[in-house]
Amino acid sequence: MKTHPLYEIVQEILAQGLEKCSRMKEFEEQYVTLLPGLLPPSYSPEEIRLARESVRASIIDFFHLHGMSVFIFFEKDDRLRIFKKIKEVHKSPYVTFLTRWLLEHKEEFKESIREQKFSQEEIAQISEEADNLIDFKDEFLRRDVIRQAIKKGFGFDVRDAIFLFDNEAHIKNFDYNFVRLNNELRELGKRSSIEPISESEESQIASSLEGVNLGFLLGDITTEVLRYHTPIGGVNNIDFSRRFLFFIRQKLRLALEEFWKRPLSNQLKNLFCEHLIRENLDLIYQSVVSELLAKLIAKDKEAKKFIDFYNGKVTFLAPSKRVKKPLIKDEKERIHQSESIYQLVQNRRYIATEVETLQTRILDLGKSKEEMEEQIKLLEDKLIVRKEEKRHIEGELERVSIEIKKLKMQSKNQPESLKKLVDSESLWLAKNRTLTSSLEETNENLDHLRKERRKIPETIRMLEKQITHKIEASRALFEEYEMMKRALAQAIASFKVDD
Repeated sequence: MKTHPLYEIVQEILAQGLEKCSRMKEFEEQYVTLLPGLLPPSYSPEEIRLARESVRASIIDFFHLHGMSVFIFFEKDDRLRIFKKIKEVHKSPYVTFLTRWLLEHKEEFKESIREQKFSQEEIAQISEEADNLIDFKDEFLRRDVIRQAIKKGFGFDVRDAIFLFDNEAHIKNFDYNFVRLNNELRELGKRSSIEPISESEESQIASSLEGVNLGFLLGDITTEVLRYHTPIGGVNNIDFSRRFLFFIRQKLRLALEEFWKRPLSNQLKNLFCEHLIRENLDLIYQSVVSELLAKLIAKDKEAKKFIDFYNGKVTFLAPSKRVKKPLIKDEKERIHQSESIYQLVQNRRYIATEVETLQTRILDLGKSKEEMEEQIKLLEDKLIVRKEEKRHIEGELERVSIEIKKLKMQSKNQPESLKKLVDSESLWLAKNRTLTSSLEETNENLDHLRKERRKIPETIRMLEKQITHKIEASRALFEEYEMMKRALAQAIASFKVDD
């Protein structure tokens, strides 16, 4: 059909359309769907058939050249119906349109291109334009188009990696040594058994990594991989199986490069990382389970879907490659599914919350006891001062009383002096009454605080008994919960898919 004149005409029209249009929808509406208009009505039925086949072949070849496969048929009124599927994203018109826009706005991204990092705001701007240019229904396709357009528009190598995390873009330049290392780690990870590390090699490693908390480092790396590389809900179970442990190996191996204090062979470094990972697989997959259950209890649909994958049924990775999915089966042969797991987590969470509430009350009572003891000490100190004041007042009262008696016994009348002494006595008596009342109040407060303080240990013992009772009553639930977690971790870890 390539010999038919319409073949070349269609090729030229589509090439012009791709050059002139700025959006996929515009390209299809103004160029692709109007191609049947090239068919002259004066053609004979056979000529129309040949013309249609030429138009179809030309469209198919054009889109194939641009990384897409298409299925085309003509409706009764000669309108075209086209179904497209992207085969090579970097060649597709989707990338062409977005690249064109990026080139027009390249100056705005100049600093980010130099830093090889695009901010959330910049990625949001690029994403918004991508949505305007192309009607995306596939989020993974959308992200891939953005990656390829950034590479093409901003001059990055096609082998450079662009990571989109938290709506930011980070560029990792292609590194042959990095690729070699990844291949070595992949091969090592595929082995069912690995050679042991000798005592002398263990000694070298120990002295080289002295002071490094490997458990803490591995935990951090696991969290990073779960958050950015294989997030629950961001990848399906098959991709998770393929990629999760590989990223753990890669990140651990690269992280340890900062800590080696003496030169060791790459082979020994790789072997040590693999041993460390295999020795800690339970902890690694328990981290996965914790993340998964946190999402499940928040009613995340992707977490539920992830768990329901492990149902014991057969799945096809390719037409000729089938694998059996493991069951989530615990030590007591109980099979768990997302619904039962959700209920188990919810029940355990309810009991844990009750226990935490009681523990919080115990802590609060402990703090209250400390505060009461401080108040008691202040009041006791205050009592000492007030009692000393009272002794002083009583001494003054006694002195004034004696002077009044002496003055009255004198034959010479001294009314003014007597009045002063009586007034002074009245003043000291008033002070004494006030102080006596204050002492009584302070003693009452002290007695109350001491009684309340004496109650606290008994209350704490009662709360501790309640905690013990709740834990004992829920022991079967907690045991089932822990068994479920181990079973879920085992199901995830045991499902292995080769690259």
